[in-house]
Amino acid sequence: LLDVELANGDRSLHTMKDVNFRDPPVFEVVLSIQFEPIPGLASYRSGDLHARWSEVHPLVSQQPELPPLAPLDEEEGGLFLQLGPSAGSRLWYETANRVYLVQLQADRLAVNWRRMTADPYPRYPEVRAHLVRVWKDLVEVLGATPVANQVEATYVNRIARSPETVLTGWDNPMCAQDDGRFNAAFEQSLRLAGTTKARGQTAVGGRYGEPAETLLSLTVRAVPERADMPIDAIDAARLHIVNRFRDVTDTLVHEEWGVVDDSDA
Repeated sequence: LLDVELANGDRSLHTMKDVNFRDPPVFEVVLSIQFEPIPGLASYRSGDLHARWSEVHPLVSQQPELPPLAPLDEEEGGLFLQLGPSAGSRLWYETANRVYLVQLQADRLAVNWRRMTADPYPRYPEVRAHLVRVWKDLVEVLGATPVANQVEATYVNRIARSPETVLTGWDNPMCAQDDGRFNAAFEQSLRLAGTTKARGQTAVGGRYGEPAETLLSLTVRAVPERADMPIDAIDAARLHIVNRFRDVTDTLVHEEWGVVDDSDA
């Protein structure tokens, strides 16, 4: 068991176990750090980072800048007004097989792992190591650690089954149908180690009938307790996600995926 020390120092309120599946249905993982904006980071100040990243990530493209993450003390769905295209830019650095993606903009660094090949999901430690490497590069190039103000971790799972065979409790009359689509999202406030605020979302969607599919996306956004150590907050977010995934999915599909506790997911 891994004790999760809460921001108020109380270790007794919540204890979580690490969870692993030998063949998880993970389709995409996103680990992201938002920090105070650094002018020119995704344009004229990106040259040194390009020199460090282009060998492993040779596919480089420019994308519209993402809007800032909403503060965690505000309700989701608030108004974000943007007139015309974003004035900023976001750089994508992809590996040749497009499995790994590094995203960089003035206030954000993110690493995506995407299931683009038949290779198995490499597990969290490898994806985390990818983020740690590019974060270290950013710190070295800037000569200072960016001031992190929020982190985000998302796991997207694509499962070729209808929801009543995947999700615990998805067998009430409202959810029983032979065909059609479904979509729902559930949000909760969290208290996680290494964070001062945290919020989680469990989103489900997909279709009944043939071919049936369930998409299960789990996201945690959190404010790091220490602005210079955002990876600790991401670790706590990921630990919540894998526990939440186990809790909302049925034990029968756990057997199919090969559940193993107390390991890396």
